[in-house]
Amino acid sequence: MKTYLWGSLAGALVLFGVSASSFPNHHATGSSNPVKATKLISPVPAFVLATAKRLATTMGDASPTAANYVVTTRQAANQLIGAHVKSNPPVFLVVLHGHFIDRNAYGPPGSSDPTGSMLVFTIDTVTHQVLDLGVTNYQPQLGKLSPVHPLPGI
Repeated sequence: MKTYLWGSLAGALVLFGVSASSFPNHHATGSSNPVKATKLISPVPAFVLATAKRLATTMGDASPTAANYVVTTRQAANQLIGAHVKSNPPVFLVVLHGHFIDRNAYGPPGSSDPTGSMLVFTIDTVTHQVLDLGVTNYQPQLGKLSPVHPLPGI
């Protein structure tokens, strides 16, 4: 899996996308108007919880202290943290709190792996693929998109 650097917000958040061949139109562009999606998918699908647990473990903290999510669109999720994408499927935007490090991140030679107290990622509601991923100390304001829900069992 190859990652691509998309952008950052005041040096605090670095977002990474997954394989370009898997997700057309992954380049940083898009609408300036986020689309809100407020429909809660209840209960939370098992793939969301499984993905959150897998990513938390991979990023160095198998026991996050908190986990929340919203149901929104990919463009709205990315605009919330200062990035832009062309594709706009419905997604789960998940935020885990803990101590994370992205050892798979691409960066300038000699740079440190990104670390942060939050792991932020989107999961396509249809394909179940992780579309965007970042480690940060910046708290995204999930409530600006749709109602915030705890992610139970993480």
